[in-house]
Amino acid sequence: MKSRGEILRLKLIRDIKTQKGLFIATTFILVLGVAIFCSFYLSYLNLHDTYESFYESSDFEDISVKAIEIKNEDLEKIKKIDGVLEVQPRIAVHGSVYVNGRDIPALVISLPENERINRLYIAEGGGLLCLKNSPTIMD
Repeated sequence: MKSRGEILRLKLIRDIKTQKGLFIATTFILVLGVAIFCSFYLSYLNLHDTYESFYESSDFEDISVKAIEIKNEDLEKIKKIDGVLEVQPRIAVHGSVYVNGRDIPALVISLPENERINRLYIAEGGGLLCLKNSPTIMD
């Protein structure tokens, strides 16, 4: 007498033989799904590594604190907190830029003399060095 497992295996083989097209299509869809999952997962890992590398190379901030007015004494107190490696104040002003007949919202952020946190990466052009010693008028 044949066991249940043997009977099911024989039925499976018979079903595959009679419906070869369905078996091949199902197998193809399954392999395609696994391949797409692997490609998305590898893309995620690659983006995560790129993200970490950029944050490390530009010394991107770990935390940002908004304050209306902050004194140098307060900055020194913050620097003394355990785990704080660097503190760098910046001034940020909301405004708008008039371009091609449209007002576009803008956030103007000051650049310190010696950038230690959030270093700029300039992809094109000469940078903002031309503005350092010349006054800029904004309204």
